[in-house]
Amino acid sequence: MQIDPIISKLKKDSISIKNFSEKFRKENRFLKAKVLNKKIKICGVDGGFVSKQISSSALIVRRAIATCFEYEGLILKNSKYLPAKYIEPEIIFETVEHEEFSIFSNLKRVELEITTAIKAINKFNPDVLILDGSIVIHPSSIPDRTSKYYPLFLEISKTIRELYNQCSNNNVQLIGAVEDSFGRRFIDNDFMNDSNVLYHVLSEGEYIKPKKYSDNLDLPSLTELGKFSAKVNTTYLKIGKYDSPLRIDFFGDDVENVTNMIYTYSRITQDYSYPTVLIEADARSKLTNSELKIVYDTIKDKLGINPLIFELRRNKRAI
Repeated sequence: MQIDPIISKLKKDSISIKNFSEKFRKENRFLKAKVLNKKIKICGVDGGFVSKQISSSALIVRRAIATCFEYEGLILKNSKYLPAKYIEPEIIFETVEHEEFSIFSNLKRVELEITTAIKAINKFNPDVLILDGSIVIHPSSIPDRTSKYYPLFLEISKTIRELYNQCSNNNVQLIGAVEDSFGRRFIDNDFMNDSNVLYHVLSEGEYIKPKKYSDNLDLPSLTELGKFSAKVNTTYLKIGKYDSPLRIDFFGDDVENVTNMIYTYSRITQDYSYPTVLIEADARSKLTNSELKIVYDTIKDKLGINPLIFELRRNKRAI
């Protein structure tokens, strides 16, 4: 294996990033998050999702769970779940064009998570609601206007607007925690991105002065947010000394409250940091390919040999 050239390139790139980071540090503004010490109710929503394309259809298994943690300072006093601590997943089987399988699948995931988030607000009335991932639909999940799934995108966008409206009316701080970001909102320099530069720039507990989610409000995902689009902001917060900064998308302009809360309740280890409420929601909702296989095998057993449920040939290769 030709490892040495790879190591050489990585070392060279690392030097370039560090040199750029020093300059970037001098030219930008950074702030410090604080550890909170108050009563606070935090909800986190995450979804378990596995999918499989068979013949001309999509087989999807999904569920979403909202976890609500009530803290007094750093002490967890109570935990609640919606719909429950454990729920059976929902099975979706629908005819889908091959090229739109991924878009349809992602939209169905977002659909359930947003609906669950709205229900969590109504049931728990939290101070903070955190979604796993952004609070804006990713561009890769937006179908073409001519697609049969464009109306589904519009319907989900309407539901997202309702989520924003509920948060605004009930004084709930809406946040999206992006576990692994490859964004270039703050840095777009050659091979560099926000995360690998800000790792060197930020000290533990520091965050960069936020920017609007995008300068282009004509993006379909922002256009469909209507009046809320200009109020979506993003920043990066370094929580663990040896962990990449966490990208935080949030609604509104109270970045101090947002970063203080995320910093307080995301400190796991020095090399892993993520909101504890989302870790719990993920553990409760997670689905695996083994569970998808059980569903698919059950369908095959009951239906028998039928081309409507044939796997794609590339997935049946022995080698």
